[in-house]
Amino acid sequence: MNSVNLIKYFIILTAFFALSHSQMQAQQRFSIGVIPEFNLDYKLSERVFVKHGFELQEIFYNKEDDSKLQFNKLDIQNILGFITSEKSSVGVGYLFRVKEGHRYYHRTTQQFSFKKTIASLPISHRLRTDQTFSDEKPKFRFRYRVKTVFKFKEEALAAGDKYLAASLETLYIRESQSDDFENRVYLGLGFLINSKSDFEIGLDWRTDDYLVSGFRNRLWLTASYSYHL
Repeated sequence: MNSVNLIKYFIILTAFFALSHSQMQAQQRFSIGVIPEFNLDYKLSERVFVKHGFELQEIFYNKEDDSKLQFNKLDIQNILGFITSEKSSVGVGYLFRVKEGHRYYHRTTQQFSFKKTIASLPISHRLRTDQTFSDEKPKFRFRYRVKTVFKFKEEALAAGDKYLAASLETLYIRESQSDDFENRVYLGLGFLINSKSDFEIGLDWRTDDYLVSGFRNRLWLTASYSYHL
């Protein structure tokens, strides 16, 4: 796929987010925020790897209370992974979360990831389950995410290259005898700084509370830096 087509897709998808904004504002529950994120990963052996993630969420617009900039949550996540084949891996993890009001959460995760190529387009799949515990009711989720990367040239990515990343994730949520779903659509522009680091900026649109009253829309502006040891 050439750079002209990639730019067209980026403009179309960005326009989709912009047009959706007016529709989201009509909803009772709508917020906009920012998510800065830092990721670090490295190998312990040929088949064992570790990933660390640090994520902050700040809300600067909330239609429900017309509030200004406010802290939402801070996540610190660690994943221990095992490569099972050339294109698949499994992993287990733990996440510690701090939310507004000094509330603390603990989450355990299990995941299976695999990759495929369709018409020269790399497709990454991830199946994940997680369990969240706090002084509230425990929450259980099943998640499926599909992600791809569009290159601006035919050759393999090299230092200084740009790319587009897009993903779609659906979550089934079970909490306190009730069920719900959440959908996440992400579009980002990435920069390969060098062989060990990359940077992405993007839009992450999340919708949930489909099965309970008060359907919710959240639009996040994301900035992510990853370093690979």
